[in-house]
Amino acid sequence: MTEPPTPEQLRQLLRYEPDTGKLFWLPRPESTFPAPRYGRSWNTKHGNREAFATTKKGYKQGVIYKTHYFAHRVAYAIYYGRWPDKTIDHINGDSSDNRIINLRCVSQSVNLRNQKRRSTNTSGHTGVCGCRRSGGWQAYICIAGQRKSLGVYLNIEDAIAARKAAEEGHGFTERHGT
Repeated sequence: MTEPPTPEQLRQLLRYEPDTGKLFWLPRPESTFPAPRYGRSWNTKHGNREAFATTKKGYKQGVIYKTHYFAHRVAYAIYYGRWPDKTIDHINGDSSDNRIINLRCVSQSVNLRNQKRRSTNTSGHTGVCGCRRSGGWQAYICIAGQRKSLGVYLNIEDAIAARKAAEEGHGFTERHGT
């Protein structure tokens, strides 16, 4: 695996707008290409245009020196002068919003406490699922990678209340599970 470009190299290739979260390709000197015509062609096609494309999951991603990079990680590296050493969390949950005020470098467990409700959720509430054996509702929570049962309840409201109570003091965000 090759080393990622340094933040200084990124700044020579891209312009980052922290207020909009957008990255733009900078025009490149023709001397950096094998022939001047390649440089003119590249600059006409890409120079001063928005960089990176949107993936199916809504993230912006692009290629730098033949390697794929996520825009939120590149933006962080350009802005702070270092590559993030942990997960980059989109605070508002919008994976295409790469404004610097929406990006934070956190552990994966903190990032998971800010995730939206999964598409496979059938109860409509994170940490609550139907219990076939009893016909009730089971509440659970994952802390530090460990799933902990919070009990089985006859009605869903009690299961939701148990889950909400268990979230307190563990750093779950208001956005979690919505």
